[in-house]
Amino acid sequence: MNRYNVQLFLVVLSILFCSMSGMHKGKKAHKQLSIQEQAAEYALQLILFSDDDREILHIGSSVGDVHTMLFTKIQSGSVCSVNTNRLALCEMPRYDKIISLDCWDVVKKPREVFESSIRLLKSDGEFCAIMPYSKIDSYLDIHYHVLMSDKWRRYCKEEDIACLYNSKEMKDFLVQAGFDKCSHCSVVKRPFKFATKAKFVEWIASSPEQLQGIPEQDYQEFINDVVTNYLKKHPLTENNSVILYLPYMIVFGYK
Repeated sequence: MNRYNVQLFLVVLSILFCSMSGMHKGKKAHKQLSIQEQAAEYALQLILFSDDDREILHIGSSVGDVHTMLFTKIQSGSVCSVNTNRLALCEMPRYDKIISLDCWDVVKKPREVFESSIRLLKSDGEFCAIMPYSKIDSYLDIHYHVLMSDKWRRYCKEEDIACLYNSKEMKDFLVQAGFDKCSHCSVVKRPFKFATKAKFVEWIASSPEQLQGIPEQDYQEFINDVVTNYLKKHPLTENNSVILYLPYMIVFGYK
Protein backbone atom coordinates (compact mmCIF):
# COMPACT_ATOMS: atom_id res chain seq x y z
CA MET A 1 0.00 0.00 0.00
CA ASN A 2 1.03 3.65 -0.14
CA ARG A 3 3.75 5.21 2.00
CA TYR A 4 1.33 6.19 4.78
CA ASN A 5 0.15 2.58 5.12
CA VAL A 6 -3.41 3.84 4.95
CA GLN A 7 -6.28 3.58 2.46
CA LEU A 8 -7.03 6.24 -0.11
CA PHE A 9 -10.55 7.32 -0.90
CA LEU A 10 -12.18 6.20 -4.11
CA VAL A 11 -13.03 9.83 -4.67
CA VAL A 12 -9.32 10.57 -4.95
CA LEU A 13 -8.53 7.57 -7.12
CA SER A 14 -11.38 8.40 -9.49
CA ILE A 15 -9.58 11.56 -10.56
CA LEU A 16 -7.71 9.59 -13.20
CA PHE A 17 -10.85 7.89 -14.51
CA CYS A 18 -13.37 10.71 -14.82
CA SER A 19 -13.60 12.91 -17.91
CA MET A 20 -11.11 15.71 -17.50
CA SER A 21 -9.55 18.29 -19.77
CA GLY A 22 -5.85 19.05 -19.87
CA MET A 23 -2.90 18.04 -22.03
CA HIS A 24 0.24 15.99 -21.75
CA LYS A 25 3.20 18.33 -21.82
CA GLY A 26 3.99 18.84 -25.47
CA LYS A 27 0.58 17.83 -26.86
CA LYS A 28 -0.69 20.03 -29.65
CA ALA A 29 -3.51 22.37 -28.70
CA HIS A 30 -5.88 21.08 -31.37
CA LYS A 31 -5.86 17.61 -29.82
CA GLN A 32 -7.17 18.24 -26.32
CA LEU A 33 -7.99 14.70 -25.30
CA SER A 34 -9.23 14.17 -21.77
CA ILE A 35 -6.70 12.85 -19.26
CA GLN A 36 -8.55 9.54 -19.34
CA GLU A 37 -8.30 9.38 -23.14
CA GLN A 38 -4.63 10.33 -23.11
CA ALA A 39 -3.82 7.56 -20.64
CA ALA A 40 -5.82 5.06 -22.71
CA GLU A 41 -4.19 6.19 -25.94
CA TYR A 42 -0.72 5.73 -24.47
CA ALA A 43 -1.56 2.29 -23.06
CA LEU A 44 -2.89 1.13 -26.42
CA GLN A 45 0.39 2.16 -28.05
CA LEU A 46 2.20 -0.30 -25.79
CA ILE A 47 -0.04 -3.27 -26.62
CA LEU A 48 0.90 -5.32 -29.67
CA PHE A 49 -2.20 -6.34 -31.61
CA SER A 50 -2.01 -8.97 -34.35
CA ASP A 51 -4.31 -10.70 -36.80
CA ASP A 52 -4.29 -13.69 -34.44
CA ASP A 53 -6.13 -11.65 -31.80
CA ARG A 54 -9.62 -12.85 -32.68
CA GLU A 55 -11.42 -12.06 -29.43
CA ILE A 56 -10.74 -9.07 -27.18
CA LEU A 57 -12.52 -8.53 -23.87
CA HIS A 58 -12.91 -4.95 -22.67
CA ILE A 59 -13.76 -4.62 -18.97
CA GLY A 60 -16.03 -1.60 -18.81
CA SER A 61 -18.74 0.09 -20.81
CA SER A 62 -19.46 -0.83 -24.43
CA VAL A 63 -19.96 2.85 -25.20
CA GLY A 64 -17.70 5.84 -24.79
CA ASP A 65 -14.47 7.27 -26.19
CA VAL A 66 -12.14 4.72 -24.62
CA HIS A 67 -14.10 1.75 -26.01
CA THR A 68 -14.12 3.40 -29.44
CA MET A 69 -10.34 3.94 -29.28
CA LEU A 70 -9.84 0.26 -28.48
CA PHE A 71 -12.20 -0.89 -31.24
CA THR A 72 -10.33 1.12 -33.89
CA LYS A 73 -7.08 -0.62 -32.89
CA ILE A 74 -8.44 -4.06 -33.80
CA GLN A 75 -7.72 -4.96 -37.42
CA SER A 76 -9.70 -8.19 -37.25
CA GLY A 77 -11.72 -10.09 -34.69
CA SER A 78 -14.22 -8.65 -32.23
CA VAL A 79 -14.41 -6.60 -29.03
CA CYS A 80 -16.78 -7.61 -26.23
CA SER A 81 -17.42 -5.44 -23.18
CA VAL A 82 -18.47 -6.72 -19.74
CA ASN A 83 -18.52 -5.52 -16.16
CA THR A 84 -16.55 -7.26 -13.42
CA ASN A 85 -19.59 -9.16 -12.12
CA ARG A 86 -20.03 -10.96 -15.44
CA LEU A 87 -16.29 -11.45 -15.66
CA ALA A 88 -16.29 -13.56 -12.50
CA LEU A 89 -19.13 -15.79 -13.71
CA CYS A 90 -17.36 -17.20 -16.77
CA GLU A 91 -14.70 -19.92 -16.45
CA MET A 92 -13.84 -21.00 -20.01
CA PRO A 93 -10.67 -19.48 -21.54
CA ARG A 94 -11.58 -17.82 -24.83
CA TYR A 95 -9.96 -14.37 -25.07
CA ASP A 96 -6.67 -13.38 -26.67
CA LYS A 97 -6.52 -10.13 -24.72
CA ILE A 98 -8.38 -8.67 -21.76
CA ILE A 99 -8.10 -4.89 -21.45
CA SER A 100 -9.36 -2.42 -18.85
CA LEU A 101 -8.65 1.25 -19.46
CA ASP A 102 -11.40 3.02 -17.52
CA CYS A 103 -13.16 0.56 -15.23
CA TRP A 104 -13.70 1.46 -11.59
CA ASP A 105 -14.19 -2.06 -10.27
CA VAL A 106 -10.72 -3.09 -11.45
CA VAL A 107 -9.25 -0.35 -9.27
CA LYS A 108 -11.36 -1.40 -6.29
CA LYS A 109 -10.60 -5.13 -6.45
CA PRO A 110 -7.57 -5.84 -8.64
CA ARG A 111 -6.78 -9.28 -7.22
CA GLU A 112 -10.27 -10.59 -7.97
CA VAL A 113 -10.14 -9.22 -11.51
CA PHE A 114 -6.68 -10.74 -12.10
CA GLU A 115 -7.90 -14.16 -10.93
CA SER A 116 -10.95 -14.01 -13.22
CA SER A 117 -8.90 -12.76 -16.17
CA ILE A 118 -6.27 -15.49 -16.00
CA ARG A 119 -9.08 -18.06 -16.30
CA LEU A 120 -10.58 -16.35 -19.33
CA LEU A 121 -7.39 -15.82 -21.31
CA LYS A 122 -6.20 -18.29 -23.90
CA SER A 123 -2.67 -19.65 -23.68
CA ASP A 124 -0.19 -16.78 -24.31
CA GLY A 125 -3.01 -14.29 -23.70
CA GLU A 126 -2.37 -10.80 -22.36
CA PHE A 127 -4.02 -8.62 -19.72
CA CYS A 128 -3.65 -4.84 -19.59
CA ALA A 129 -5.19 -2.27 -17.24
CA ILE A 130 -4.68 1.33 -16.17
CA MET A 131 -4.37 1.92 -12.43
CA PRO A 132 -3.80 5.03 -10.31
CA TYR A 133 -0.32 5.46 -8.84
CA SER A 134 0.56 7.39 -5.72
CA LYS A 135 3.70 9.49 -5.55
CA ILE A 136 4.81 12.00 -2.93
CA ASP A 137 3.68 15.53 -3.84
CA SER A 138 1.58 14.33 -6.78
CA TYR A 139 -1.95 15.67 -7.15
CA LEU A 140 -3.43 12.49 -5.66
CA ASP A 141 -1.16 12.79 -2.64
CA ILE A 142 -1.97 16.46 -2.05
CA HIS A 143 -5.72 16.07 -2.64
CA TYR A 144 -5.76 13.19 -0.17
CA HIS A 145 -3.99 15.18 2.56
CA VAL A 146 -6.40 18.08 2.16
CA LEU A 147 -9.33 15.68 2.37
CA MET A 148 -7.88 14.06 5.50
CA SER A 149 -7.07 17.34 7.26
CA ASP A 150 -8.89 18.23 10.49
CA LYS A 151 -10.95 20.71 8.52
CA TRP A 152 -12.43 18.25 6.00
CA ARG A 153 -12.05 14.68 7.24
CA ARG A 154 -15.47 14.64 8.93
CA TYR A 155 -17.00 14.45 5.46
CA CYS A 156 -15.14 11.23 4.58
CA LYS A 157 -17.18 8.02 4.58
CA GLU A 158 -15.67 4.67 5.47
CA GLU A 159 -17.49 2.92 2.63
CA ASP A 160 -15.71 5.16 0.11
CA ILE A 161 -12.30 3.83 1.11
CA ALA A 162 -10.14 1.63 -1.08
CA CYS A 163 -6.52 0.49 -1.03
CA LEU A 164 -3.93 1.98 -3.36
CA TYR A 165 -1.06 -0.35 -4.24
CA ASN A 166 2.38 0.34 -5.65
CA SER A 167 3.80 -1.28 -8.78
CA LYS A 168 5.66 -4.05 -6.91
CA GLU A 169 2.54 -5.08 -4.99
CA MET A 170 0.49 -5.03 -8.19
CA LYS A 171 3.00 -7.31 -9.94
CA ASP A 172 2.90 -9.66 -6.94
CA PHE A 173 -0.89 -9.85 -7.29
CA LEU A 174 -0.51 -10.75 -10.96
CA VAL A 175 1.94 -13.56 -10.24
CA GLN A 176 -0.18 -14.85 -7.35
CA ALA A 177 -3.18 -14.99 -9.71
CA GLY A 178 -1.18 -17.19 -12.11
CA PHE A 179 0.28 -14.70 -14.58
CA ASP A 180 3.84 -15.14 -15.83
CA LYS A 181 6.69 -13.65 -13.79
CA CYS A 182 7.49 -11.43 -16.78
CA SER A 183 4.29 -9.52 -16.00
CA HIS A 184 5.03 -5.95 -15.00
CA CYS A 185 3.71 -2.46 -14.27
CA SER A 186 4.84 0.53 -16.29
CA VAL A 187 4.63 3.76 -14.27
CA VAL A 188 3.84 6.84 -16.38
CA LYS A 189 4.97 10.08 -14.76
CA ARG A 190 4.59 12.50 -17.66
CA PRO A 191 2.74 15.58 -16.38
CA PHE A 192 -0.37 17.23 -17.76
CA LYS A 193 -0.79 20.96 -18.23
CA PHE A 194 -3.46 23.63 -17.65
CA ALA A 195 -2.92 26.95 -19.38
CA THR A 196 -4.05 29.00 -16.37
CA LYS A 197 -4.84 28.64 -12.68
CA ALA A 198 -8.49 29.37 -13.53
CA LYS A 199 -8.56 26.35 -15.87
CA PHE A 200 -7.12 24.20 -13.10
CA VAL A 201 -9.82 25.40 -10.68
CA GLU A 202 -12.49 24.86 -13.34
CA TRP A 203 -11.32 21.27 -13.86
CA ILE A 204 -11.62 20.44 -10.16
CA ALA A 205 -15.05 22.12 -9.94
CA SER A 206 -16.31 20.15 -12.96
CA SER A 207 -15.33 16.78 -11.44
CA PRO A 208 -18.01 15.65 -8.94
CA GLU A 209 -15.82 12.71 -7.90
CA GLN A 210 -13.27 15.12 -6.46
CA LEU A 211 -15.91 16.82 -4.32
CA GLN A 212 -17.82 13.75 -3.13
CA GLY A 213 -19.00 14.17 0.44
CA ILE A 214 -18.18 17.87 0.62
CA PRO A 215 -21.29 20.04 1.22
CA GLU A 216 -22.16 22.00 -1.90
CA GLN A 217 -21.93 25.31 -0.06
CA ASP A 218 -18.30 24.45 0.81
CA TYR A 219 -17.18 23.40 -2.67
CA GLN A 220 -15.33 26.61 -3.42
CA GLU A 221 -13.53 26.67 -0.08
CA PHE A 222 -12.44 23.04 -0.47
CA ILE A 223 -11.24 23.67 -4.03
CA ASN A 224 -9.30 26.72 -2.85
CA ASP A 225 -7.60 24.61 -0.17
CA VAL A 226 -6.63 21.96 -2.72
CA VAL A 227 -5.31 24.53 -5.19
CA THR A 228 -3.41 26.47 -2.51
CA ASN A 229 -1.73 23.34 -1.19
CA TYR A 230 -0.93 22.05 -4.66
CA LEU A 231 0.64 25.32 -5.78
CA LYS A 232 2.78 25.42 -2.65
CA LYS A 233 4.43 22.25 -3.90
CA HIS A 234 4.23 23.03 -7.61
CA PRO A 235 4.15 26.81 -8.20
CA LEU A 236 2.82 28.38 -11.39
CA THR A 237 5.25 28.35 -14.28
CA GLU A 238 6.75 31.52 -15.75
CA ASN A 239 3.78 31.84 -18.11
CA ASN A 240 1.31 31.21 -15.22
CA SER A 241 0.32 27.73 -16.32
CA VAL A 242 -0.25 24.79 -13.94
CA ILE A 243 1.66 21.55 -14.38
CA LEU A 244 -0.45 18.68 -13.10
CA TYR A 245 1.53 15.74 -11.73
CA LEU A 246 -0.88 12.82 -11.93
CA PRO A 247 1.11 9.60 -12.51
CA TYR A 248 -0.56 6.29 -13.29
CA MET A 249 0.38 2.65 -13.87
CA ILE A 250 -0.17 0.49 -16.93
CA VAL A 251 -0.40 -3.09 -15.66
CA PHE A 252 0.60 -5.96 -17.98
CA GLY A 253 -0.10 -9.60 -17.22
CA TYR A 254 1.04 -12.47 -19.49
CA LYS A 255 -0.39 -16.00 -19.34
